[in-house]
Amino acid sequence: MKISLNWLSDFIAIDTSEEGVSQLVHELTMAGLEVESVTRIERSLEGVVAAHVIQVDPHPDADKLRLATVDFGGEEPLRLVCGAPNLRLGMTTALAQLGSKLPGLDNQPLKKAKIRGVESCGMLCSEVELGLSDSHAGILDLDAEVWPAGRPLAEEHGWQDVVIDVEVTQNRGDWLSLHGVARELAALRGVALTLPQAAPAVRAEGNRQVRVSIDTAAAKVCPRYAGLVMSGARVSPSPAWMANRLSSVGLRPINNIVDVTNYVLWELGHPLHAFDLREVRGEEIRVRLANEGESFTSLDEVERKLDKEHLLICDAERPVALAGIMGGLTSGIAGDTQELLIECAAFDPVCIRMGARRAGLASDSSRRFERGVDMHNVQQVVERTASLMALVAGASIAGELVDCITELPAINSLELKVSRCNALLGFNLKREQVQDCLERLGTRCELVDEDTLRCTPPTWRFEMQHAENLIEDVARMTGYDQVGESVRARVPLGLRTNPVLEISSIAREQMLRLGFQQAVGNPMVDPKVLERLMPESAFLRIRNPLAEEMSALRPALLPGLLNTAVYNLNRRNDDLRLFELDREFHPDSESETGCREVRHLALVMAGRRRLPTWQEGERACDVYDIKEVVLELLQGLRIDAVRTESAQPAPFSANCLLLKVGKEEVGVLGQVDPLALESLGCQVPVFAADLNLEALMTYARRNPKYKPFSRYPSVWRDLAVITREDIPAGDLLTAIRKAGGKLVQDVDVFDLYQGEGIPAGQISRACKIRFSALDRNLCEADIEPVFRNIVDSLTKKFDATLRS
Repeated sequence: MKISLNWLSDFIAIDTSEEGVSQLVHELTMAGLEVESVTRIERSLEGVVAAHVIQVDPHPDADKLRLATVDFGGEEPLRLVCGAPNLRLGMTTALAQLGSKLPGLDNQPLKKAKIRGVESCGMLCSEVELGLSDSHAGILDLDAEVWPAGRPLAEEHGWQDVVIDVEVTQNRGDWLSLHGVARELAALRGVALTLPQAAPAVRAEGNRQVRVSIDTAAAKVCPRYAGLVMSGARVSPSPAWMANRLSSVGLRPINNIVDVTNYVLWELGHPLHAFDLREVRGEEIRVRLANEGESFTSLDEVERKLDKEHLLICDAERPVALAGIMGGLTSGIAGDTQELLIECAAFDPVCIRMGARRAGLASDSSRRFERGVDMHNVQQVVERTASLMALVAGASIAGELVDCITELPAINSLELKVSRCNALLGFNLKREQVQDCLERLGTRCELVDEDTLRCTPPTWRFEMQHAENLIEDVARMTGYDQVGESVRARVPLGLRTNPVLEISSIAREQMLRLGFQQAVGNPMVDPKVLERLMPESAFLRIRNPLAEEMSALRPALLPGLLNTAVYNLNRRNDDLRLFELDREFHPDSESETGCREVRHLALVMAGRRRLPTWQEGERACDVYDIKEVVLELLQGLRIDAVRTESAQPAPFSANCLLLKVGKEEVGVLGQVDPLALESLGCQVPVFAADLNLEALMTYARRNPKYKPFSRYPSVWRDLAVITREDIPAGDLLTAIRKAGGKLVQDVDVFDLYQGEGIPAGQISRACKIRFSALDRNLCEADIEPVFRNIVDSLTKKFDATLRS
């Protein structure tokens, strides 16, 4: 939100010097408003004066340019070149003399120029050159009666201001107004707050009213709706002071009627709407919920389909506004509008937030309503609006205010213990000091006992639900910088670590070391992608999704990570090494939330495993590469005895392995099903793995144990056995280690053979076994019985035969 200090000074004294602005920024920051930028607006318009066009001639060498002779109050008229389409004889416009610094021209001094052979000693200016707006329609058209020749434009259009842009948190809707910010500053400084006043609007004869009703079904989401009829309005451009203030905060001036509603919105934080009374059929307003599939065309000329949870403002025949979000196409103010209906209402924040999201609309009004507006100040807001309408548009009040109230939300009292407040903040405040802090912010306090206050928050503080909210206010009023230092630490000095986060950190370091890059995906995914990749996987649907493509909570990391991989592969990022480490969300009826969150690690590989060199050619990734990465990762986590089993879970192909430690499944790795990848628009082989970090945490050894290495040489023996081809190699290696006992230090498969001499359905595997002892050199007498025991064990367990 942008804060104009000129405008803010209507409420509280503001020092706009460099030192004063710096102090103000500090105060806002300490109050909880994050200051994003400070901008000084300098629109002096020195050297820009009113000028009367007394002669218009064609340019001798350009069809689209003309020569204007103007009287600007000097000794002689001035002739200059102008290309504005609205230039005409007799008009009064703005003349920038030589040396003038125009905001729209980067404040560079205006110099004499020769345009297509004709010398031009000045410039007739449009609003954009003067920094008044972004309009390029033509040069400024001034009222000759108000602007005699030579009158400086700085008298009305000059402007100096400081604009502070602040980020308002979601829970503080009351800060989305200058009144709210000034109220906070006044409390911090301990000074009185001034409310800007305008002369009350005059009442016209008669009593013109509209009928207002709120349907029973809409009563909970529209607790209050007020309307006031005004007549005799004259639609015209807003006065310069109002247009300047609106422009300073980023609002485009439109006309005096619309600008007043925007002005009050920014000033008091309560959205309004002004209807042309001619377009309110039957002079009746009815607030109701929309029908399912009902169409509504908003002011931006877009037709939208609504559902039964949208709230509509209707006249006797049709909808005229989408409540709290945007007016309808027929609700705008026309150039000849004279009779107005001022709407000021209160809506349920959730209804407006969801309605704006489903309709794909966002506005300054919805931004405030969805955070909550004060439902008790409607009358004051309408009175302020009426007085400004009278001031800038000459409107009069044509009838009594119609204020329809169903049931305003109750304001609950909270009990605050002063001792608890001091304990949490580290302060040593007395009860009177705590009470003073709260009352400065509008909270009513009653004494329960010497340590307890019963506090009733003001009507504009919707977020005040707990005593901790009151304690935060005390901290802000006292100053966070007043929290003292403590000699004794009140926290345990021993480091407590979360085992899941600890293993996640180790896994992240291992993946980075292995050359992978971390991806961060969205936990909200497209259910269509889940159905393509994991058709049998249950997932949780989001009730109010941001979009249909984000309407499911991911039950696995792989779908999102594969989407990221495909996006990169389709853009020629061919050699991919990606991993994601985050939570998965699984439906769980036994959980309080209906959701079980499990931390997983997913990784994908694609492209080349090895780049070509002068020694050897390139090699593409295969399933053994992803297996090697996973096994090295598990080794880094100090997890031993990992077994593999063949499987084919979605979205993997048959070339897939389950990872088990003991009897527990801890992960899966393999090639992603090419058909699944094709559904995502990818033709390149991709290999992936998915590991359950919480399951692995049980088996990870956090503290490494030292194991001495042998100082004696090792002995290597080769062993080739024939077994059924469906027996996993990992089972053979495990059996060899077990049968070999302490002398077997290492074992690995180095050759596979099927073909001549090997029966069908069987395979020959050649293993290299390394024997070593810590206390001696091994001789044949040591190795032979162990080797024979290994052969006997394989024969007995797998019906293996030695290959000769």
